Amino acid sequence: PVPIKIFAEFANLGPGVLASAGPAYNVINPPNAPEADVLYPAALANALAGEVLFPDEDYDLIVNLGNGISWYYGLDGETPAGQFDFVTVALHEAGHGLGFTTVRSFNNGVGSLRSNGNPAVFGLFIENGQGDSLLSFPDPSTQLGDAFTGGDIFMSGDFAVAALLGERPELYAPSSWAGGSSIAHWDEAAFPAGDINSLMTPQVGSAEANFDIGDITRGLFKDMGWVI
Repeated sequence: PVPIKIFAEFANLGPGVLASAGPAYNVINPPNAPEADVLYPAALANALAGEVLFPDEDYDLIVNLGNGISWYYGLDGETPAGQFDFVTVALHEAGHGLGFTTVRSFNNGVGSLRSNGNPAVFGLFIENGQGDSLLSFPDPSTQLGDAFTGGDIFMSGDFAVAALLGERPELYAPSSWAGGSSIAHWDEAAFPAGDINSLMTPQVGSAEANFDIGDITRGLFKDMGWVI
């Protein structure tokens, strides 16, 4: 019942960057939030509250799409070789704006998963391979930095795990920190092109089309508080 307001524009994003996106702002302790002292992306905060919490804010999420990209604007998923499917990329970026992202930082081996002491709701579900919540680590710390670049990071949400038949879906955590991609995408190797859950991986190839955000992402959104 609450509108989701998206600002989208073409922008110069640099060589090889197709797009970028995220919540316009985050809200701590919105009404009806499942968890206290946690940052909720604007659209989800409004949905939980059942109203627009900050009517002076023009948008809930921001999407930037690359200038100079050979985009395919068709709606049939039959993307020609050498072109990038606009709908696929736009859906991916909308997913980030709706909450498939987290506050995090990495600098000289030191990682953090909080902003002013508060994690994002996405961060509540991040675990290492041993099942330890990353929010249980000192923050900031080299322990978090090592985890961020250790290639052994998963999501523990009940609905997301159930969607993968009891297995925890793996997050993208390459050994070299990728600021716009690490810890905010499904792992590319675990969900390669053609996999039903591949939309929210960090890479999309030319002629690759996927109009389904995938069962594990729907599950994760339910874990975060979206009603689907």
